[in-house]
Amino acid sequence: MKILFILLMISGFTAHGDVKIEGVDLGQKIDFFGKELQLNGTAIRTATIFAVKVYVAALYLEKKSTDPIEILNSEESKVFQLRPLRNVEREKVVKASEEGMTKNCANDCAKYSGEMKRWLTAMPEFKKGDLHQYEITKKDVIFKLNDKEIFKSEEKGFGKLLLSSWLGEH
Repeated sequence: MKILFILLMISGFTAHGDVKIEGVDLGQKIDFFGKELQLNGTAIRTATIFAVKVYVAALYLEKKSTDPIEILNSEESKVFQLRPLRNVEREKVVKASEEGMTKNCANDCAKYSGEMKRWLTAMPEFKKGDLHQYEITKKDVIFKLNDKEIFKSEEKGFGKLLLSSWLGEH
């Protein structure tokens, strides 16, 4: 699965300059512990041959970039948000997430196997309207579901692996 957040695919602006996609309002900027992160790009994930819309995703960065490798390798703070457009059973979410990480981890799969397992165990089902937020800094990765911390990893490089599920080659 490859989702690119390089081009800002906007279906409409709100009166305040925010972005609205599939009924989901996304801010152009967010405050992340005193740092202003800018909306770098958005995407809609579709599944099946019928192109069923599953979620809207948004990537916020300190500095906008069109280079996925630069984004993945940057030690700057990143916030990645998923907003499900429909309910999806946990098993299906876990399977898709595991496939995305495995296809993009290259030589790091063995190194991060424990963290991958912990992450997949913590992963919730998708419920329409929820906010899944990944906060990636140079020291850790925190996953929040509706602003409640669900998972934290201080394993250096795990944030890059997690984000590569969406920005990676596969």
